[in-house]
Amino acid sequence: MQITAIWILLGLVFLSTPLHAEEKRKPDILFGPGVSSSVIRGTLSGNESTNYQLRAKAGQLIRVTLFTDNAGNFFNIYAPGNDPGDEAMYIGAVSGNSFSGEVPADGIYTLQLFLIRGEARHNASASYTLKVEIGNKPSAAVPQDKVFSTFARFEGHRLPAPSSAAAGGKD
Repeated sequence: MQITAIWILLGLVFLSTPLHAEEKRKPDILFGPGVSSSVIRGTLSGNESTNYQLRAKAGQLIRVTLFTDNAGNFFNIYAPGNDPGDEAMYIGAVSGNSFSGEVPADGIYTLQLFLIRGEARHNASASYTLKVEIGNKPSAAVPQDKVFSTFARFEGHRLPAPSSAAAGGKD
């Protein structure tokens, strides 16, 4: 009787694991001292998914943008304690390939990149560039659209701050 119960339990565990996506790797997105953004390049094909992990504190702002050569390539964001297969706090296939918002809790956030089912079934592939930025919530004196541009770094190089001339104004 106990052996039967063990086999039933093992069967339920096996059936509850997702079979639709095979995880490719699980690297961390790390920001060194003075660096607040990262650019990651990669590829996916078929049923592969790639999970990136990012540590953030409650109230910090994150911005994630996915550039891809395949319109069926999206990303989801999972809050601390949730993994792919659980409820996502952001669903790219519904909301698009760009997220900007305040994180609700301290912890490790998971960014899952994947191909939608139709693309995966046809063993399609995608080359992507994932841009991830993190910053602190601005004071009331800093306009929301300036939060990331005032401190963004990519691959160790400081980006020039946007000038008003570039926006059509005078310097």
